[in-house]
Amino acid sequence: YLKETINSIINQTLDFKKNTQIIFVDNESLDDSKTIIEEYKEKYPENIKILYKKNEGVASSRNFALKHIEGEYVNFIEANDTLSKNALKEVFGFFNENKNEVDVVNIPVSIFNKEFSKYLFDYDLNQKKVIHLNKNPQKTNLTFYSSFIKKEHIQNSRFDTDLANSSEKLVLCRILLNKHTYGSVNTCTYHFRQRNSDNRFIENTITNRDLTEKFKFFFIPLIKSSKNDDAQVPEFIQHIVAYELETIVKIEKLEDYLETDEKIEEFWKYLTQIVQILDEDFIHSDKNLTDSIKSFLIYIKNKEFHIEINKEKNKVFLLSNNYEITKLQNHLIRFDIVDLKYGILNFTGSVHSRCDNKAISVEAVKKDKNGNKTIYHVKTLEYPTTMRRNKKYLGIPWDFYYHFDVSIPVYDDKCEISFRLVYEENSEKVILNNPIGFREFSGMSFINKYFVKDSKMLYLKKYTFIYTSFSYLKMLELEIISIIKILIKKEKFGLEGIFYKIVRFILFPFMKNKKIWLFIDRNTFADDNAEHLFKYSVKQHDGIDKYFLINKDSPDYKRLKKIDRHIVPYGSFKHKILHLFTDKFISSQVNKSLSNPFILRNNYIYEGLS
Repeated sequence: YLKETINSIINQTLDFKKNTQIIFVDNESLDDSKTIIEEYKEKYPENIKILYKKNEGVASSRNFALKHIEGEYVNFIEANDTLSKNALKEVFGFFNENKNEVDVVNIPVSIFNKEFSKYLFDYDLNQKKVIHLNKNPQKTNLTFYSSFIKKEHIQNSRFDTDLANSSEKLVLCRILLNKHTYGSVNTCTYHFRQRNSDNRFIENTITNRDLTEKFKFFFIPLIKSSKNDDAQVPEFIQHIVAYELETIVKIEKLEDYLETDEKIEEFWKYLTQIVQILDEDFIHSDKNLTDSIKSFLIYIKNKEFHIEINKEKNKVFLLSNNYEITKLQNHLIRFDIVDLKYGILNFTGSVHSRCDNKAISVEAVKKDKNGNKTIYHVKTLEYPTTMRRNKKYLGIPWDFYYHFDVSIPVYDDKCEISFRLVYEENSEKVILNNPIGFREFSGMSFINKYFVKDSKMLYLKKYTFIYTSFSYLKMLELEIISIIKILIKKEKFGLEGIFYKIVRFILFPFMKNKKIWLFIDRNTFADDNAEHLFKYSVKQHDGIDKYFLINKDSPDYKRLKKIDRHIVPYGSFKHKILHLFTDKFISSQVNKSLSNPFILRNNYIYEGLS
């Protein structure tokens, strides 16, 4: 990829020969890199400098190159990556306009490989502005590789060779401390090539050196150099410290990284010292940190944890000193599955909290039309090999998932079903009325809080599920509420979603009793299991309408169209309407993006409709 990288610099809209220098540091490369860069050097002798050096790591190479910088502004592009064609011109122009305000200009990072391209962070695209970090302390999502730095600041810096990684972040932070500003130029892009061996922007990568050298040579020096006259650490540095600590505190077993008790003791000494600089109110308001990380950092800082109960108001609080780790009554009971089969409602869900599972349980309460109540005790589940497992932070149990499953017979009766969280510990028992939420593909969503099946309907009214006979008027009411939510929240692809919801509503009386099956192999070609099953199935006279899906530009489309008229172009209007009324989707491929034509069009709008 080296040639791609070099060409992306040479072919900029900013004239290369007049404006740009490339410095190569060859660390005893064993491939053809040396030959490639020497060819370019021959072609552009005034613009290219090659330095040869013993391989002592990237920090050492950067330090070696610093004294050779001739340009006003410097970027440390990696040999796998590229710049968008306008990058240098846009950055140069911004520096010229804001020279006295910023020492650093940052551009967005787009991660790409053969399969996809996506932005690393959420950016305000097509904007240029000065970010004032004292006003926006959480806007520190700038990466070193996509940053351009004034020569005088970078030449006065040194990359710490004792750091396994983060030496570049330390340099960048110290430069930001000069003015507490940086330039954000989102009209161009740094293209980072995602490779299996490259973890520059991959979270949760950590080595044992991060637990020793990083504390000594990154956190402590950064905190010392950032303290103001009042010994306070700026909030933007607090955010960087907390963000960098996130991966470290998620380690479940310190013993896997630190082999002796002395090193573990040293680790805790440094961590306790570092978290003292964190302001509770600021960390609590930090939108870029998860609740579990915020609460754990403050728990470590305070070295205290207790529970307060208000029985009269049915409330349970988990606290660290005066900091509220969590309100147990506010946790969502979130459902993975809400389904009706053979007169039985099936619910599968979970509660995610900082409260030990031993102290909580979920109960389902069914109230029939006569007001009689039945309590259903749920079956508990564990998913130990998934992200939704109970986790320890640094050996301390902290992140808990309570998973449950329950089946409730309803048959033809109208009834109400509610779920409640029960906290029970140390002879104390509190019944909590928690809000309800839905995960993707649950059968309902925060937009569509109902579904219709087998002449019955289930809808959520505040925290209670109502099971009743189908009513077209009730369906109209629920659809209007759903459409209003889409408009108020300005949902992405909202108008398109509203269009399909209206079409479905109009067609519902004519389609609800039809039996429809959709078949597909891949959308690009057929001749797999689904095609052969489809050919067999269409010969069966069972009152079921069967359709085969395939791209209209596929060679197999015309071939299949000659055999049967029920061949539907994949992604077409007809396909989408059929999807909303189909009973079965039959495929040789287990693939969400293939099975649902709305998957990339804000799936929550359509959840529960099909």
